[in-house]
Amino acid sequence: MLKKHHFIALVIGISTASSSIYAQNAEEIPQVTEETGEDGVVVYMPDFFEQYFPITALDFVRRVPGFSIDRGGDVRGFGGSAGNVLIDGERPSTKSDNIENILSRIGKDSVERVELIRGATGGLDLGGGQSIVVNVIRKADAGGTIPWSIRFAHDGGKLTPRGNIAYTNKYNNTNYTIGLERQAFQFRNIGFENLITTEGPDEFRDEVQRGRRSNWNLDIKTETKLANEDIFRLNFRGSNRLFDSNENSQRTPEDASEADVFLQFNENRNDQFEISTDYEHNFSDNFAIKGIGLVSRQFNDNASRLNIDAVNDDDDVTTAFLTDSIEAESIIRAEFDWNGWNNHTVQFGSEFAENFIKSESEFIENDLPVELSGANTEVSELRGEIFISDSISVTSKLTADAALAVERSTIKQTGDVDNSRTFTFAKPRLSLTYVTSDVTQWRLRLEQEVGQLNFFDFVSAANFDDGDVDIGNPELQPDRTFVAEGTYERRFGEIGVISATLFFNDVKDLIDLIPTGPTTEARGNVGNGKRYGAEINFTTPFDWAGIKEARADITYRRQKSSVTDLTTGLDRRFANERPELLEIEFRKELSSIRSSFGFRHFRRSRSLFFGVDEFVDRGRRERSSVFWETTFAGVKVRANINNLFNVTEPRVRTVFDGARNVGNVDFIEQRLRRNGTEYSLTFSGVL
Repeated sequence: MLKKHHFIALVIGISTASSSIYAQNAEEIPQVTEETGEDGVVVYMPDFFEQYFPITALDFVRRVPGFSIDRGGDVRGFGGSAGNVLIDGERPSTKSDNIENILSRIGKDSVERVELIRGATGGLDLGGGQSIVVNVIRKADAGGTIPWSIRFAHDGGKLTPRGNIAYTNKYNNTNYTIGLERQAFQFRNIGFENLITTEGPDEFRDEVQRGRRSNWNLDIKTETKLANEDIFRLNFRGSNRLFDSNENSQRTPEDASEADVFLQFNENRNDQFEISTDYEHNFSDNFAIKGIGLVSRQFNDNASRLNIDAVNDDDDVTTAFLTDSIEAESIIRAEFDWNGWNNHTVQFGSEFAENFIKSESEFIENDLPVELSGANTEVSELRGEIFISDSISVTSKLTADAALAVERSTIKQTGDVDNSRTFTFAKPRLSLTYVTSDVTQWRLRLEQEVGQLNFFDFVSAANFDDGDVDIGNPELQPDRTFVAEGTYERRFGEIGVISATLFFNDVKDLIDLIPTGPTTEARGNVGNGKRYGAEINFTTPFDWAGIKEARADITYRRQKSSVTDLTTGLDRRFANERPELLEIEFRKELSSIRSSFGFRHFRRSRSLFFGVDEFVDRGRRERSSVFWETTFAGVKVRANINNLFNVTEPRVRTVFDGARNVGNVDFIEQRLRRNGTEYSLTFSGVL
């Protein structure tokens, strides 16, 4: 087995060998990338991506060396939650439409170039925390295009189609895109669970879980350039989602000949819309303003039911938990940009936001209502923020991005619980980029982040999976994380890049489970914790090994965390975190037949969950997939096999007869499940 230090040494060794060979054969490398006049920016022209036979801008971005798409962090505010992809230097003024969907609606012939911005942002519309960004620049005179894709997947025992189509064109001074997307998938988990008890009979459980989801999404985006050079954008997104699942658990005690039957049903309907807009105006060459507005509403109708046919003890139970909820968000943001000082790009402004969730629930057992405190409530937050940032060219090699935001928010809860609290947070950030040569770069980021609360944590709900009740907590407050992150990056050849990052997080008021009784808990702030680790990202061609037109992208991350367990008083890791991650993707081009093949493998280490009276160990997750891709007559065909080896997903739940620190083990649930291998065939193109 390849040990961790052997793996890291192998990556560094390949990097060194690749660098040496490229240095010896520099004249043979097709130079399709170039450095711009700005430090840290690499430009990729469309010719660079032709070796991958792209269809849309998404194919371009996915093949940028040393880059992976980040949709944005779960932090407060519109600006702070930005991802790491820009379109024409601007962040899309939407939160519900992810960047992959947006890029898939841009045909490859509409792209002029792709810029990779490393470190210094130069005042681009990025939001906070991003140290490496891709900027997709579109052609000004691109004509009408119709990108499309349709995928057939065999999963969950049935053939499921899904697809999308978009139309992009220009009318007078308005560019517009209309996109329609249909998503659908089915899943099936088959396995068994052993219940090991300390006093009563053990139990064998034969389980099958099935589910399906269906989505319809409509997107309309417009961009109008007015006569005075102002730019006005208006976006709409509407979606409808249906999801249902059922689980059949045949539970046979060791001293019985017949099985008790547990049937669990979940039905969820979600309707959502979002309207967003932004307006840009230049007062002068050095001073500009951008206004952003966003309104979204989400309507949820959820029902969970559990029917128990208890053959062995005649204790049949019918339980239902029904919830109707509305989630809403409204944002107004103003950004002012000024570059009147040499070597400075200053942005300042303010943001105001209102969020609320209104939830009404009903808990029924054997046709009788059961009181559940905190299940009917409304939670709202009114938040205001002012911010300023400055991108400074300190020297020809050193650039600094400094920012400070101060926010004040008031959270109110009414209904079953009446409560109101006000918070004030400062969010400073400093990013430094030092360019030591044309191919090497050092980056440092120091930032104070404030987490975004999940308002459903304020609401009580039934949990049928483990037979628990999740109690809402009206005293929950956002966690704050001080982030220190240092990165070294070295690029070699046309696509080779290796980066190594060390990080440290100091978390205040970490959100986890807090005890509310001897065997009950709720989401709450458990105190302060720390997280630290390292990550290596590596992209290399295989010319050094004599394999032409091949590349590998590798990510390895290792982290540790520590927080005081409120039940035992001892240090433990953060709950539900997987400390180790390994992802490997290999791709080989067969340009003579316009095809490619490859594989992807990822592995995540085990995660742990800590309740007051229980401990859950979710074992290591591992997946492998292979693909074959070919292009003919402008149509790309991709055959894919996911979860190639149909690996099991283990889960061990240990439940005590009291709190974990004083109770004895009551029973242990040992589960092994497989969710099957998926086969898919995808057709895509641009009309």
